[in-house]
Amino acid sequence: MQAAFLLACGGSLLSAGVVKAATESFNGFNTAFATPATEGGATIQGLSGPTVGTGQIGFGNLLIGVPPIEVWDVNIDFGPPLSGSTARGFYVYSLTASSGKAWNSFRLSLESLDGGFTARFAICSDSDFVADCQGYTLKPGGVPPIISLSIPLNVVYVKTSYAGVEFDSVSRISAEYFAEAAPIPAAPGPLPILGVGTAFGFSRKLRQRIKASR
Repeated sequence: MQAAFLLACGGSLLSAGVVKAATESFNGFNTAFATPATEGGATIQGLSGPTVGTGQIGFGNLLIGVPPIEVWDVNIDFGPPLSGSTARGFYVYSLTASSGKAWNSFRLSLESLDGGFTARFAICSDSDFVADCQGYTLKPGGVPPIISLSIPLNVVYVKTSYAGVEFDSVSRISAEYFAEAAPIPAAPGPLPILGVGTAFGFSRKLRQRIKASR
């Protein structure tokens, strides 16, 4: 239901609802959001980059629809647009979901002049990018799909790698994140009958030894 509604919106979800956003500039030498920023209870922290290009990173929180659906948006806005075959870089960051929630899906989009620019998106549960990883190659055009995470995660680590081609440019790379109520760990069940009997027997022998030693 949620996915169908969002796909019907098309394009970026920033075209609807009210956006609360934090922004930070980058120039190829600094790490955008090295100091964490929080919007809508979720927190972004930049770990490296963007390593090539100049512009702004935007981190926004959006409510759309009735009842409202909450979305978090990370935009890499290049200004001026990044162009040329040497335009190869990446941005690495972590996202921590708001209290009691876990990320469950995401959607990507890329705005390119001629459609030749591509980006590679990796999302994992650890900063070494080896656990619970999913990868996606992003190309411009069409309505981007919503991609479900293999498991809901309270914290995700994201690496967006971008690569240009000659006579093409990119102005924006976007990722939209959706969250759900975090799974509640199952309460431990009762001990098996054999386990209870064994524990009780051990406890009785221990008490007898203590009594005999007095």
